[in-house]
Amino acid sequence: MMYIEIIKCITKVGKDKTIMRTIGSDNRTKELRIKENFKISVLTEEQYINACKQYLYAKRDDHNFEKLSSSSQETYLVENNVLGYRFLGDRGLVEILKNFNELTLTEIYSIIVSLSPRLNSVCNVNINFSTLLNDKDNILIVNAETFLNQIPSMCSLNKKITMWTIDTFIQELLAFDYENNKNISIKAVDIYNNQFEEQEKFKNILCIPPFGLKRRFERGKYYGNDSSTIAAELLFKNNLADDGTLSIIMPSKVNFSQTEAHFRQAYEKNLIEVIDLPSGTFSNTNIKTYLYKFSKEYSDNLFISHSIDTLGEKYNLTEVTNVDSTWDFEKPFKEEDEDIVNVLNKDHKKLSEISTILRGKPLSKYAQETNKNEDFIYLDMRAIKEDGIDFSEAKKYRLDKDLSSEYLQDGDLLIPNKGNTSKVVLYKNSDKNCIASANLLVIHPDNKQISSEYLLTYLRSAVGQKLIKGLLRGTAMPFINHEDLKGIAVIVPALTKQKELIKNYTSKMEKYRKQLEQIKNDIMQLEQDVNDIICGTKQDF
Repeated sequence: MMYIEIIKCITKVGKDKTIMRTIGSDNRTKELRIKENFKISVLTEEQYINACKQYLYAKRDDHNFEKLSSSSQETYLVENNVLGYRFLGDRGLVEILKNFNELTLTEIYSIIVSLSPRLNSVCNVNINFSTLLNDKDNILIVNAETFLNQIPSMCSLNKKITMWTIDTFIQELLAFDYENNKNISIKAVDIYNNQFEEQEKFKNILCIPPFGLKRRFERGKYYGNDSSTIAAELLFKNNLADDGTLSIIMPSKVNFSQTEAHFRQAYEKNLIEVIDLPSGTFSNTNIKTYLYKFSKEYSDNLFISHSIDTLGEKYNLTEVTNVDSTWDFEKPFKEEDEDIVNVLNKDHKKLSEISTILRGKPLSKYAQETNKNEDFIYLDMRAIKEDGIDFSEAKKYRLDKDLSSEYLQDGDLLIPNKGNTSKVVLYKNSDKNCIASANLLVIHPDNKQISSEYLLTYLRSAVGQKLIKGLLRGTAMPFINHEDLKGIAVIVPALTKQKELIKNYTSKMEKYRKQLEQIKNDIMQLEQDVNDIICGTKQDF
């Protein structure tokens, strides 16, 4: 079928649900076909799954059912009410299920919930965690609903697997799919329930706790405060066998959050492996996560990897622990970066040795917004652009108190302390009194050692950006601590050499901008010429 014909078919979907048979005749994947059929069906997730359940039940219960044609199977389901309620599917759904005999309710549900952002408890995972379960039998999968699309591959490993879920609907789906599998056990268990007392031991535990879960926990009962660290403690103490391994996914804030300091201290010697999970691993969150592996045997070493399929490199715990007892699992990889190694191997100074680093100020209670006769301009992240400061994005204020000591000085550099920290701008030759907001970091260079223009160019360079981004902390909104910024390594040539470098750089950048501007003008003229010819106002170029 030609592309244009497919488009025509899609436009008719609202009028003719059976058009799915035509669209589905090509070689698209089962995921796309199920998603399209689900959208066309106008059924809720539960109604759609119940229709699939009726089909699969009829297939199991009546051996003659599978021999029927698609239209006869649809009629059979409509007339027989095999599970005691009306079949709400259509022939398109019947043909999909008939063509993909290995589909389970769990797999179908994981496909259609990707279209439903409101189902936050269900999460499709974009990495195959089954490789973590190969080495040991007697496996526990905790919060099975959080990586639903992984269940079929996990259950095909031919190992003894117990699955816990807090979602009763998911429990029903899993029970239906695996009721005849003696190796699979399904239980409704909520580890965060105050009545949680499950004490069965397992040699391999895999858990993806719900991120951002708000529960009231008894103060002081656990080392950590986050729902993920509490899950780790509960499973480690109650359910991990002496020779077992606990694999749990937790947000990166566990590495540095002050509230998790006691957890880090209590379990650091039980940590045997850390895997850096890429962004996009989970369908319902973009927060930065790691997979942490714990065992009951103490060790001073651990393995760090960027891949779930490789063991990674072995490091001593001290190599990834900072002076403030926070964990930095990127540290070894930063030190292996060729550009950073070159900087560290050369004569350099810390940023704090050549400048004063300050945090921006919260807006003073003495300030009142105004549009005229302003005393100062308050710069926040909106005013920080890639190529400089946009004062039109900043608000103006008048003061009931002298705050001149907080004004930015000529030559100060500004960096956002969260979000897009790659922006570095120079506050230069301004006739305005400005104060940096609390969302900005201020670098005041010592002009006896380093010029502002040179430091700006250095921090905007490829190696400068690597050094800055290597300081990022945080999950959903990465941020930079101003204390961390002080340790950035800066190569500081003599001031005469700095001025020479900046003069050369500025000259070449100006030439580049002029060439770029000329190219833009040429393209705009070409587009205009083409438009004139199309409209008939010009006969030739």
